[in-house]
Amino acid sequence: MGEATVLIEGIGWPEGLRWHQNMLWFSDTYGTRQVHTVDPQGSVSDIGYFENAPGGLGWNPEGDLLVVSMEDTTLMKMLSSDSVAQVACDLSAYATCLNDMAVDAMGNAYIGDIGFNFGEDEPEKGNILFVSSDGDVRVAAENLFLPNGIAISSDGQKLIVAESFGARLSIFEIRESGSLGERETFHVFDDVPPMMDMEILMTRPVMPDGICLNSDGGVWVANPLQSSIICVDESGQVLEEITTSQPSIACALGGLDRRTLYISTGDMSQQAGRSGRIETFIVGSPGI
Repeated sequence: MGEATVLIEGIGWPEGLRWHQNMLWFSDTYGTRQVHTVDPQGSVSDIGYFENAPGGLGWNPEGDLLVVSMEDTTLMKMLSSDSVAQVACDLSAYATCLNDMAVDAMGNAYIGDIGFNFGEDEPEKGNILFVSSDGDVRVAAENLFLPNGIAISSDGQKLIVAESFGARLSIFEIRESGSLGERETFHVFDDVPPMMDMEILMTRPVMPDGICLNSDGGVWVANPLQSSIICVDESGQVLEEITTSQPSIACALGGLDRRTLYISTGDMSQQAGRSGRIETFIVGSPGI
């Protein structure tokens, strides 16, 4: 078991980690409510402020930044030539509270709707929304136990979703139309709960959060209930485990050779504070 090194600290709640243009990008969802970049040496830059909690990040083929605005259920777009975001798509008719996002090579977005307002409502099952590059919206998958981290396979044919309250990774075939096939199980960490009881859900050993994929078919899985991050495959084998300084939130593989695992960590009891960190560890299998 290796041990991660802290790259930066004193940030809020770092979510939506993505490697793009030789930098790590992330959303400080409940702290500064900004999207930031950090270079390999730990220098941080501010990209833009989002009043309603920025979440998942992605880019369309034109290079424009797409940002999930979680609390007002809106997909925002920041033109590559501008620093002011504009509304790309209002999803309020389809969602309650948005979360992570994966954008494919054509600019189509898959966005998780957790189905309830976390910390305010009783848990409900959520959905995956499909937003085409033209702005058409439809529900692509239903009845997920808090859809969270989301990633697309290197061939663009599979979508993997972390179901945090289901303690599992689910996988869907991506059809030519962008629709999803039936949900299948990629990896199970624990039995699916018979009911959405928050006290039970928060005491389980694994609550999969942000994910990223490596070139060997493994999935790195952050876990905000433990100070570690693990890589699993669909056979159920744990390929690697790394100790972090505090519970892990999200992850991305980056660096020039894509072998630097960037891990965001934080204390769930201080989401609006400054407990957030970005930690790093060099792994064997590069990112896709």
